[in-house]
Amino acid sequence: MKQRFYIDTSVWGGVFDTEFMQETTLLFDMVKKGEVVCLYSDITINELAKAPNKVSLFFESLPDEQKEKVAITPEILRLSLFYR
Repeated sequence: MKQRFYIDTSVWGGVFDTEFMQETTLLFDMVKKGEVVCLYSDITINELAKAPNKVSLFFESLPDEQKEKVAITPEILRLSLFYR
C-alpha cells in the first residue's frame, strides 16, 4: 500500500528553500516514483494561488495519479485545533 501524506503549502515551497531542499526533494522523488500519494485540500489550492509561481507550477507538475484532493470535514477541523 502506498503511503499517503497531507502536504502543507510550506512543504511544496520547501523544494526551493535551501534549508529544506534536501528533505523535500527526497520526499517528492518518492512521489514521482509512485511510492507516496500527496493529499491536499482546497486550503492548499487557495494558499498555492498566493505562493510564488514556481511553487504552484511545481505542484501542477507532479503526476495527477500521485495527488489526491481531500475534503475539509468538521472532524479534520477539530483535529487541526489539537495541533495548534
